[in-house]
Amino acid sequence: MRNTAIILSIIVIVLLGVVGYLAFGPKTEPLAQGSPTPIVTDSPTPEWQTYQNETLGFSVRYPSPPLTLNTQTASLSHALKNYNLKSEKDGSDLGPAIDLEITFTKDTSQCNLLDKDLAGEAKPFKYGSVSGKQYETGTEGAGMFYYCITNSKQQSVFLVQRSYLQTTYDINLLQQPDFLTDAKQAELFGQVVSTFTLLENSPQTTIKLFFNRTNPKAECTDVVAVERTIPKTETIATVAINTLIQGPTSAEKAAGYTSQIPKNSKLNSLVINNGEALADFNAATQSGGGSCSMAARVAQIRQTLLQFPTVKSAKLSVEGKTEDIFQP
Repeated sequence: MRNTAIILSIIVIVLLGVVGYLAFGPKTEPLAQGSPTPIVTDSPTPEWQTYQNETLGFSVRYPSPPLTLNTQTASLSHALKNYNLKSEKDGSDLGPAIDLEITFTKDTSQCNLLDKDLAGEAKPFKYGSVSGKQYETGTEGAGMFYYCITNSKQQSVFLVQRSYLQTTYDINLLQQPDFLTDAKQAELFGQVVSTFTLLENSPQTTIKLFFNRTNPKAECTDVVAVERTIPKTETIATVAINTLIQGPTSAEKAAGYTSQIPKNSKLNSLVINNGEALADFNAATQSGGGSCSMAARVAQIRQTLLQFPTVKSAKLSVEGKTEDIFQP
């Protein structure tokens, strides 16, 4: 009987502990309206930027910072602030070193050459649903990876190039606080490429972007919608504003569409709560231009946001400030 009493006492203590943990232990906070969906830490977050290149026919997501987008070369890169490369020929300064650069191209002629010249050195790769053949060229510590994305017939349909600078090039790179280590470069590249999508293969949706259009009788705030087709996304309002910042396409420019939003503008954050969109931008968004240009920028952004059913009003800020912004 004594043993039975002891066992019952232990069971009661355990049950009390479980009840106490459930009552007073850590809770999962409910998501506020407009909050990003929680995802695992090794996946790109909803705050990443989306870059869509309709000419090359692809879409990709990336973190900014640390990566900087160059729309002219369809590339993402990370440059070191206090480390410059030197010419091996004469020692001249070549400018800030880039330890990671990712370039996208649909020209797969390089893949065909690599298939011929380095066939025995090809390695398979797979990032998410993106797969193909990988090649590497260059000297120790500095070189290029070629990722030839293939279709179901093992034909190269797209090329992603990754140039790198590693510690085997110069051990002093480790002294640079902004240097992306070899492992971080590989991790970041994998996360970015795992979001790569050929536009023809992805579910699509249509959004409207609002631009000015050449018209001598138009008011500063008169903006006109153009439609764009983009991959479906849960962060459609953010994608719309980021696409708006990139400006009109060549065809749209030829049709008279213009944008007053500076090219170096950046959306810092966008939260939608109870029907109100709160959009914060960097200081460059309000740089340059007179009162008409400022009014046009605000109109472009507001109208682009108000197209979505979840947005009833839009409030803008610049680096957190809501007063005395977008003034000439």
